[in-house]
Amino acid sequence: MEYTEGMDAFVAILEDMAASPVVMSAKKMKSLLKCIAYYDEFRAAVDIAKEGFDFEEAMSRCFASFGTSSSFRMPMGTKDKVAIVICLLLEFDQGKRDFYDFIIKCFPSDSAVESYIQFCVKVLRPFKEAMLSLIEHGDMEEYAQSMVKNEVEFANDGLQNQTEYLVVTVVDKVKIANISDEDRADFLVMLEGFAAAIDSRDALMIRSIWLGLKKALLTHKMCPVEIAKLEDALRLYLVVK
Repeated sequence: MEYTEGMDAFVAILEDMAASPVVMSAKKMKSLLKCIAYYDEFRAAVDIAKEGFDFEEAMSRCFASFGTSSSFRMPMGTKDKVAIVICLLLEFDQGKRDFYDFIIKCFPSDSAVESYIQFCVKVLRPFKEAMLSLIEHGDMEEYAQSMVKNEVEFANDGLQNQTEYLVVTVVDKVKIANISDEDRADFLVMLEGFAAAIDSRDALMIRSIWLGLKKALLTHKMCPVEIAKLEDALRLYLVVK
């Protein structure tokens, strides 16, 4: 893809944010929002991404805790990635949400610097890729046709959201299940790995982790309804045979 002037500016600001100290984050985010507001292509992409988007509902899914390293996960869909980061940036910029508290809570590390690095890697990087993809493909109908043409194996955003919802449901049931704390911790690690595999869209990794996770759940007679629904969803992903 050949970058436009706006894309170059957008990427440069994000790279500058990643290389800057956390104390400069507010100024950098304001520059990023100004860049997005200045170029027509970014305004159009944001309009497409935010159409029908429910920020509060999306945030509730992103904050689903797996009991391990992070309590915030980006949504899976391209449009949702763009929409949720735009909404977050606006809340940070307008003072509705404290950025420092957000990164400390959601990306706990030994220092605020490490938390900020995690934010850049897990939030800003996928946001950049999603935004550029949305601009490259433009109209959503054209985007969907391109996905089919290129034989992409993964389903649309609606199916991705359904899969994510099912994983979060299993997490909630594991947290209250009558099992040992050690087993609970093991399940939460497996579920976090499974969710990360889905995010990565690595078919082999998804299938490998799912087979182990499913066997463990069935052994403990847990979540039979969710297992069946996840099997159906994964068949649509063409990773479960």
